[in-house]
Amino acid sequence: MLQAHFLNKKIFKNITYSQLSFFVNLISTFILTPFIVKHLGIERYGIWTLLVSFVGNYGLFSLGLRGAIFRYLSESIAKGDVFHVKQIMSTSFLFLSFISLLLFLLALIFVNFLHLFFEIPSYLVQEVKLTFIIVSIMACFNFFGAPFSTFIVSSQRFDVESKINIFICFLKFFAVLIVLAKGHGLVALAMIELLSLFSSFICFFCLTHRFLGAFPVSITLWSSTVLRELLSYGVKSWIINIAVILVYELDLIVISSALSPKYVAIYSVAASLVNYFARFIDNFSRVFFPMIVEKFSIDGLEGLKKFFLQTSFVLYVLSGLFLGGAISFGKEFFLLWLGKDFSASYVILIILMCSHFFSFGSRPCGAVLGTLLNIGFLSFLSLFEGILNLSLSLFWVHKFGIIGVALGTFIPMTINAFFIVPIYTCKKINLSILTYIFSTMFYGVIITLLICVFGYFLNKVMLFYSWPYFFSKVILSVLLSSPFFVYCAKRMEFFYGKFS
Repeated sequence: MLQAHFLNKKIFKNITYSQLSFFVNLISTFILTPFIVKHLGIERYGIWTLLVSFVGNYGLFSLGLRGAIFRYLSESIAKGDVFHVKQIMSTSFLFLSFISLLLFLLALIFVNFLHLFFEIPSYLVQEVKLTFIIVSIMACFNFFGAPFSTFIVSSQRFDVESKINIFICFLKFFAVLIVLAKGHGLVALAMIELLSLFSSFICFFCLTHRFLGAFPVSITLWSSTVLRELLSYGVKSWIINIAVILVYELDLIVISSALSPKYVAIYSVAASLVNYFARFIDNFSRVFFPMIVEKFSIDGLEGLKKFFLQTSFVLYVLSGLFLGGAISFGKEFFLLWLGKDFSASYVILIILMCSHFFSFGSRPCGAVLGTLLNIGFLSFLSLFEGILNLSLSLFWVHKFGIIGVALGTFIPMTINAFFIVPIYTCKKINLSILTYIFSTMFYGVIITLLICVFGYFLNKVMLFYSWPYFFSKVILSVLLSSPFFVYCAKRMEFFYGKFS
């Protein structure tokens, strides 16, 4: 019972700090996005989101090492093997540093051909090129900093990570307001992001040094054996990363190849909201992942199976809340937030959220397969999803525009997350698929329907469009659904000290 109480306290603390950081970033984005669109214009904003999305593809060159670092650091920290922790840190840092330098050299070459791949107005070419170089440097810092930020998360010090993120977020928020208000453009915005990332890197590096009690990396701790171990796991994770990029990052590039930057902006706004929902869900997932590894190490398959059902239940309930809210209030949200120019973003939001409902809920499947070191099938399945996504998007963008791109994401993701991945995971842990559906997915569907029903009637009664009315309707719909939320809360046994 004491162990269960400690587990519940640790879960609550980690989730609280993770979500606090998330909501601070969400509020910052909520305020800054219309401000940035207003000062940059829709065209420049579309180019900015396109550049950030394109540079996000650099993550492919890490060969999945970030996921491998997370997996093996979590295991070594749980075992108290400090020497192996330092070996993982040193080996991964040196390898990723080499990769990042190669990437930066490639970026210096590619920048001269940037205007040939994307539709960039002639008067913006030089500004966009300089912005691209700065954003590429940001990607390099992401490589450098990966071992240190991952160490903090693997140590389950989400409180420390959240405090750093919140501090950096406040600095960036005021910097963007001041710089853009003075008339600066893309280059200034990119510099703010770069300085923010550099500050975050310094913080994580110093804290890792403090927690380890020694300098966190050393050439003498380089180990080819550790690198092979990381790459062996990482290559499978890397295939999943390819799929993620095909699903999330290339949509904007597909749109830019066929349509104007305006449509990139319209699509990216809806996609960014879905990504924020994903970050909210992932804050729960990454709190649970090291604990799933820990539970499997201590309690074996039965403990893993029970924790898997409980985490899946939590994530499906949250996913249902988001999907119902998006359907009921998404249209009004876009009108109030960004105006009529972005009204088409609502349709994109609904299509993407319907597929992500299953994707969010099935997040623990990946964690379980990763714990069992059995992600080969999942890797290739994710790659197939990504390739099908890209193919459908390229085919439909000319016929249906941005809606076709959204449908290209919807179909393969739904097939994967709703059918194949849960069935495969349940088979691996000897769990009935019907038990999984009625213990997890069923409750998410009920939450979605309740929010939609109450939202429909509230929209009929409260016809005025303003932020006070909008938030009143959202709060009322949640309150009206609260009896079901209470019932769901009672099912989360590990919050009440009953997890064994």
